[in-house]
Amino acid sequence: MEWIKDYTPMFMDIAKDAKGREAIEYGLETEEEYKDHLIRIVFEREEQRALDFLLLKLMEQFDMYIGNDEMTTLENGNVAKAIEISKDYQQKSNENKEVFGKFIAQLENALQFKSDVFFG
Repeated sequence: MEWIKDYTPMFMDIAKDAKGREAIEYGLETEEEYKDHLIRIVFEREEQRALDFLLLKLMEQFDMYIGNDEMTTLENGNVAKAIEISKDYQQKSNENKEVFGKFIAQLENALQFKSDVFFG
């Protein structure tokens, strides 16, 4: 059996408004009509690997699953705690601080727009 490297990206989507939530709910994130209504951050596979332990902690803490094969939601009420946990992981990291920064910035967007965080 041949081993194939996984290049599947991970998406973090934030809805700026009701139209953004509609785009996320119906899979219309890439449609031009909706692009101004949401913020999508893409993490390439290598960036995801840098976040692995943080993602595992968030899954455990908030009883959710983050994976490339299923979409999940971090509720807005948990975002502040997720930021706190993420900053702790960023401080402990010797490398990849910019990847953690990108992740934290998207969580902060969720607070600003009072949005859940949608992982896909």
